[in-house]
Amino acid sequence: MFEFIKLINRHNFKMLLRIKLMFCVVFIWGNLFAQDKILKKSNDTLVTKILSIDAQKVQFYSFDDVNKSSKEVLLKDIYKIIWRNGKEYIIDEAFNKQKIIEQPVLTKSEPINVNSEKKEINEKVVLNQKLEQLKYKHFIFLFFYADNKRVNARKINRILKQNDYQTHRYFSEALKERKKGRIIQWVGATLGIFTLLNAGELYQYIGWGIAGYGTILQWQANAEFKNVINLYEEKRLSGQLSIQKLPQR
Repeated sequence: MFEFIKLINRHNFKMLLRIKLMFCVVFIWGNLFAQDKILKKSNDTLVTKILSIDAQKVQFYSFDDVNKSSKEVLLKDIYKIIWRNGKEYIIDEAFNKQKIIEQPVLTKSEPINVNSEKKEINEKVVLNQKLEQLKYKHFIFLFFYADNKRVNARKINRILKQNDYQTHRYFSEALKERKKGRIIQWVGATLGIFTLLNAGELYQYIGWGIAGYGTILQWQANAEFKNVINLYEEKRLSGQLSIQKLPQR
């Protein structure tokens, strides 16, 4: 009787393990083939991974491009963007609304002072350059620095939130990606260890494969962290930092 109960418990454990592995494989499959879509006014559809968006253009690489070469398309040529989560962003509607909000109201008696506008732009550049300087160092682990003082990723994210909406959003997404990678890595390693004791070699390979995928996600997040900091520094030095919201995923 005791041997029979032990056999049933072992069978239930293996069934539960198979179900967990199946869900992990489905989750990984969905993430591997997630993609953004750019619908152009010429009716062309670009299947991409969007890297960045500003007020003039969208930077991306084609989903089927093995080399991941960066390309650009002008916002005026785009009808809408469909993010990988299904959310749609119609360019003309959003930017026309923004122009109406931002457009200054001038009366006939108000002269346009070009020198004053240039002075404001120069002042903005100087103010941007006085904001925190961010950089990173990457040997085995990735370390972040703000004004040459070592800080953690959350501190970097808070600085970006205060100074620039676009880079803050990208950095936040990379943080989520890293967290997801760590969870998947932990789940895969746990499955690999348990299956080493209670199941066959196939399940061990699947468990360690899942852990490997989690590691890859963390590498991708680290690469995105570096891209975001480089983008922030370019915008800081050129006076283009802004807390204005841009198209969201």
